[in-house]
Amino acid sequence: MPSLPQTIRRATLSLMLTGGMLHAADAEPRHTEDHTMPQATIQNYHGSPGLFINEQPLFPMILFEQEIAPKDARTFQEAGVKLYSFIEKTSFLDLGWTDDYTTDYSIMERVLSTTAQRCPNGYFLPRIHLWAPDWWLEKHPEEAFFGHDESDKRNESFASELWLEQAGAALRRMVRYIEDSPYADQVIGVVLSTAQGGEWHQYGVDNTPAMERYFRNYLRNRYRNNLESLREAWQDDTVTFDNATTPDESELYAEDYGIFKDPALGRRCMDYWEAYHQVTVDAIDHFCRIVKDESNGRLLTVTLYGYSPDMNWHEKYIHHRAAGAAHRLTSLDAIAGPHTYHRRGPGKDGALRNYPASLALHGKLFIDEADDRTHLSFPKNWATLCNNLWESQQVLRRSFGNVVCANSGMWYMDHSSGEWYDAPALREDFKRINRWADYSMQLPRREIAEVAVISQPQSEFYLGGHLDWTSNMYEAEQGQLEDLCRSGAPFSKFLIDDLADGLIPDHKVYIFLDCFFLTDAERRAVEQLKRDGKTLIWYYAPGFVTEHSLSLDGMKQLTGLDFTVQDSGGVVVNLEQPTGRGLQRFGLPERLLEQADLVENCMKTELSPRFVPAADASGTMVIGRYADTGDPAMVSRKFADWTSVYVPMTPVPAEVLREIFRDAGVHIYLESNDNLAANAAWLCITAPEAGTKTVKLPEALDVYDVTGDTLIGRRLTEFQLPMQEKETKILAVGKNLPEPPKSTITE
Repeated sequence: MPSLPQTIRRATLSLMLTGGMLHAADAEPRHTEDHTMPQATIQNYHGSPGLFINEQPLFPMILFEQEIAPKDARTFQEAGVKLYSFIEKTSFLDLGWTDDYTTDYSIMERVLSTTAQRCPNGYFLPRIHLWAPDWWLEKHPEEAFFGHDESDKRNESFASELWLEQAGAALRRMVRYIEDSPYADQVIGVVLSTAQGGEWHQYGVDNTPAMERYFRNYLRNRYRNNLESLREAWQDDTVTFDNATTPDESELYAEDYGIFKDPALGRRCMDYWEAYHQVTVDAIDHFCRIVKDESNGRLLTVTLYGYSPDMNWHEKYIHHRAAGAAHRLTSLDAIAGPHTYHRRGPGKDGALRNYPASLALHGKLFIDEADDRTHLSFPKNWATLCNNLWESQQVLRRSFGNVVCANSGMWYMDHSSGEWYDAPALREDFKRINRWADYSMQLPRREIAEVAVISQPQSEFYLGGHLDWTSNMYEAEQGQLEDLCRSGAPFSKFLIDDLADGLIPDHKVYIFLDCFFLTDAERRAVEQLKRDGKTLIWYYAPGFVTEHSLSLDGMKQLTGLDFTVQDSGGVVVNLEQPTGRGLQRFGLPERLLEQADLVENCMKTELSPRFVPAADASGTMVIGRYADTGDPAMVSRKFADWTSVYVPMTPVPAEVLREIFRDAGVHIYLESNDNLAANAAWLCITAPEAGTKTVKLPEALDVYDVTGDTLIGRRLTEFQLPMQEKETKILAVGKNLPEPPKSTITE
């Protein structure tokens, strides 16, 4: 790719950097006429956001390593992969600013130079860490606080105007250096990172003076400078916009009623959490705008943010709770993040830990971080789940299958930079996978899910306790995502903000997983779904928190069900036996109801309060009862135009979900509890158990098994798929499929 003059400029710049320092004045433009600058953009392509380079679409297949290892560089270059992202092994590729405010680019120069030599035909997305260096934190202790990370070190406040200004200036100089360097013809964007893991996970509750200033400004905007509105909301006649303070942890984690915080007793904590998470998005926007401004819009901006909650062991500040605001940033092009850490082993779903469908509504690309450890990873730890080469192949294939079904991009990530993929069979597999990726660009990239999972991340603001409670509803042993993946029907995840803005297309089933709190606008949007035979599924305390109080009426208006409340904690739910009504309405066969793990202790957790839905209204069916009292727990009510299903706690078994979906008219691809992802052109199936799987398609389609290099048939509505235990199969489906790529590699 680089021309001879470009190579000469690279050598010249290396000589300039012998001293290791560049001042801001040194970073003046050094462009020459032969400097080719690639333009990367995110545009709609075949139904979803796609990556374009110089107006040509390219599947976002990326290799990410600390520094691209020589062996892996050869492997991925030979496979045809064109995209590379990286940090540096000791500095994590930070801004390189020094205590006299000069900037040291020697590390960035070395990493760019080495990567360019190893990947001469590649495009680069360096990951730049924005955190403040130790000298800065010592010099400005009032702008930082001691976090709860493993080292308990001092960290910058995201609200620090001084950090934003000075780190921003350092970023501006670094972008200018990249743009004016000989490597600009290969750099197409940057990944902006900071905080824990470089993933914008806050370090702890922030009570710095900087955060207090931000909080007061946030309150002025939220309450439109109306002091009476603030005092009424806080239930405090003494508070002003000039004396409001941030709450401490004891106040934030206190519980007013069971696990809930009551807005009627004051919104100080809820307002703080809103500001606390918004400040992260504001910081992301600040730095992204600098990149766009300094590169004249040429460089893509990528960050790691907006994960669906899954760290149920961690204190509640850890998760990203302003994803809706991040999705709406005009300065941000793509969001990345790793898939679930709970079910990564062979035979599991490896589900994406983000909201790709929601991002697509805003023209943004999602990039999955596939950092699955292969059998070659060392030392072995809790995340090393593959025992042999075959299992590693299945996991790496599953990562691609999940991504292509979500119309997203991905980076394979080897933390060791050279060990995890060091096997001839894996090198051949990466060639195959990149050929499948190229092939996917010929096919439709549309969502086809008829089930929508709606998330309200800010519901956590209305819960007390130290731990991130809603994580249990998504992941871990009591999470719902595992059974959703095994329900036989694909699903898409959206944010409640998208529903309120009227952006979500029609689905047949809407699952409100953590929508305990809803604004008035969000409630109005939900009301518009109660039509055309749709089924709405509610979990635990839907709408219990209004903008002003805790309200059973709020639950009734939302769900169409009456509730009583019991203060005692502990939810154990048994499904109804197949007598009378109950699950017969959903067609569950008696053999399933006879299984102890479905009938007894189907849903079990400890919480308070407990909500008991009424079962005496017309059209109401009892699906499950509380084990200790026999009171109705899980019920369904059929209205004229829609169906309401109330669930007291996760997880509803896949078999039960499947029958609820079927009753709503959702197409079921699989009855066999295998993990499924699907879009208009692809199916990815991962088998927990061996067997012949019966796959039913919604219409007559051609089916090609790309993992087995086999045409299964044309114009099929149903076919058989033999699978080994823990095997992943990736299938291309469509009408008049173009010739698929051959898996056999011929050099």
